[in-house]
Amino acid sequence: MPLTLSSFLLAAAINAAPISDSAHNFVTGLAAFSEGNDDQAYVTWHKLARQGDPRAQYSMAVMYELGRGVVHDYTEAARWYDLAANQGYAMARNNLGMLHEAGLGVAQDYGKAFDYYQQAADQGLPSAQYNLALMYFEGLGVARNFEQSAHWLRRSAEQGFASAQYNLGVMYENGYGVPQDNAEAARWYIEAIKWGATQATRNLKDLLEDKATAVVTQSQVAVHQAPDNGSAEVSHVATGVTVYTLKTDGVWSAIVLDDRKTIGWIEQRYLE
Repeated sequence: MPLTLSSFLLAAAINAAPISDSAHNFVTGLAAFSEGNDDQAYVTWHKLARQGDPRAQYSMAVMYELGRGVVHDYTEAARWYDLAANQGYAMARNNLGMLHEAGLGVAQDYGKAFDYYQQAADQGLPSAQYNLALMYFEGLGVARNFEQSAHWLRRSAEQGFASAQYNLGVMYENGYGVPQDNAEAARWYIEAIKWGATQATRNLKDLLEDKATAVVTQSQVAVHQAPDNGSAEVSHVATGVTVYTLKTDGVWSAIVLDDRKTIGWIEQRYLE
């Protein structure tokens, strides 16, 4: 259920106030958990959770969901997530939404899942923004809306969430909720690859497979971030280099270099 346990727990630790005793104790529990000392983590977090610390309540839920240091129990996980969610803890709201979506430890309820995702997404949590986008795309708990799906994918993707970047690329490639745009699709696939979304590698390969290529005719030609000489330079290319061309804008072409890692804009007069 949690996409990556360590990232959520680390985020909780990072967001903690380091000067407070509860924050110090929370990090002590996190250190124990990271070292595989689940019993010590449980003791530390359980005490804080009973005192009302939402980070610890969230962490207790994670332990029950994964069965680490306790008997695996989705119902208990949902109970602890609920306590933290009621205090506005975004990651708990997101994970409680996931339990409601899947019907684990609680009755399956797409409407509740959507509401929890919305709350956490509005708080800026990229995983919740991604989950909300999927609900809009599938029409679960809400009317299907590709435009809203693309909106929330973008919000998540701009924070570096690889699955959102990959899916936003799919949206652009197919014109779901956004204008069809191969250059934007390639850009988001490339970003997703950087962040570890391996499926994006295949999609980028397939996208480029039937695209026109061109050869650079002059050495040290600048590749710009946008179709504007005043925009940032992302690379330089030499004479004879082959590039993939994806679209044009006036005298500019959007290209992907043959490394399949770099995308930008080049003046058409340097291509043949």
